[in-house]
Amino acid sequence: MRICQDLALVLETNPNLRSLDVGGNNIGDIGMAFLSGGVLHPHCGLKELSLDSCQLTREGGKILASIIAFSKSLNELDLRGNPLDNSTIRLLCLATSLPGRVLRKLRTTAIPGSYRPPASRKEPVDLKL
Repeated sequence: MRICQDLALVLETNPNLRSLDVGGNNIGDIGMAFLSGGVLHPHCGLKELSLDSCQLTREGGKILASIIAFSKSLNELDLRGNPLDNSTIRLLCLATSLPGRVLRKLRTTAIPGSYRPPASRKEPVDLKL
């Protein structure tokens, strides 16, 4: 996951970068672990992060929950098209309710039978916080 390490370095050293779209790249949970170091770096000014269809699972969701809880700049996060289960989505939603978080919009794919309003698996759900 060299590309994720490189992107993390860019995030650490370029506070003017406001939006990053990694969507459609199979970075998986390992790539997310590398990328998180840059997103959580004190000099990171990233406001929007798109990770749609990146093959993130429960482990990646745990990393993302930390990002949601501790990022000082991230306002929007797009996770559509990732195989996140209900418990992982609940964890992400819980992280959005912590004091001091700045995330305002979380996009994910609805899971049939989840606690959200009924939707098909492919229908995006926008949670404006």
